[in-house]
Amino acid sequence: MKRNTLKKIAALLLAVIIAAGTLSVCLCSAKSAVTPVIVVSGMGSFPLYLKNEKGAEKQFFGPAAADILSALAKCVVPLGKNVVSNDYSDLSDITKAVYGIFDSIACNADGSSKYSVYTKTFSKSVKNYPDDFEKNEQDDDEIGIVKGMIKEYGADNVYYFNYDWRLDPLDHADALAKLVNSVIKQKKCEKVTLVPASMGGCVVMGYIYKYGTDKLKNVVMAETAFQGAGIAGELSNKRLAVTTNTLLE
Repeated sequence: MKRNTLKKIAALLLAVIIAAGTLSVCLCSAKSAVTPVIVVSGMGSFPLYLKNEKGAEKQFFGPAAADILSALAKCVVPLGKNVVSNDYSDLSDITKAVYGIFDSIACNADGSSKYSVYTKTFSKSVKNYPDDFEKNEQDDDEIGIVKGMIKEYGADNVYYFNYDWRLDPLDHADALAKLVNSVIKQKKCEKVTLVPASMGGCVVMGYIYKYGTDKLKNVVMAETAFQGAGIAGELSNKRLAVTTNTLLE
């Protein structure tokens, strides 16, 4: 009887130990099963906005059709003079009109914005912004990536980092670092996965340069310009040349 009792007690203890071990494994697995994903936007995935003196909000970029037509109208007279005189040595009026289209996104010499421009940012998971993501009719580019991540990991585990693409990627890297830390705190995890798209690659490379990879599980580059956005940078710095050949072509 004593042996049977001891066997039962030993078996019960063993069962408790096994159950406790299994439960702890399950809990650990549940905690680390999903690594939060932060999709890092590219250029212009959300519009730039400006509030006028009356507080009304206006989409600031891209250029409105009316602004483009106005710029083209300003080119008619100088272009006509060039054609009549067959002299294309001075195209400054045409170049000035073209640059005028992009004045809304101009920056000062120190790299700060010429106007008080801003764009939407998202501090919580995309679950909290259904109109911008899950209900958004767009299915390509960054929104498409977000929707794919939602299907795979759930909207509560997907975040979106948006920024003013005109400004310094190294400054955006600081803002991204704050979001990474916030997500880790919100989700009680150790690492996140970054999925940069297009110009977002510049921001993520800036993040890695300044903060390393200790808090990153994966970095998935989605058609990124991680070596720099050269062409866009040239245009943004008014290095667009209107020459006789390009004009005639």
